[in-house]
Amino acid sequence: SVTTEAAPAKEVTYKAEAAPAVSTEVKPELKTETLAAYVAEVEANLANGKYSNKTDESVEVLKVGLANAKNALTSATSQAELDAAYQSLVTIVNSKLKNKEKAVAEEKVA
Repeated sequence: SVTTEAAPAKEVTYKAEAAPAVSTEVKPELKTETLAAYVAEVEANLANGKYSNKTDESVEVLKVGLANAKNALTSATSQAELDAAYQSLVTIVNSKLKNKEKAVAEEKVA
């Protein structure tokens, strides 16, 4: 009975040793939830016209930032890359989106 117990143990150790090598090859454990959630939120806002009062140019800037963020989600090899992509997208949403002049003028008239 000693030999039968030994075999599975070997198998388990082998698997345990092999697994980390495979996962580090793919990518380290990265926290993508924050960026992924924000990307989804911005995409939803674009889809439902939340930014329709913004200039086309600034919305294009946002779309580029969004594409970069999505790219970072799949290609980032470090947490720093993900954090930078997140900060960049937040910055675009908060300060790069410009209101259309016409929309502002119309509101004043009304």
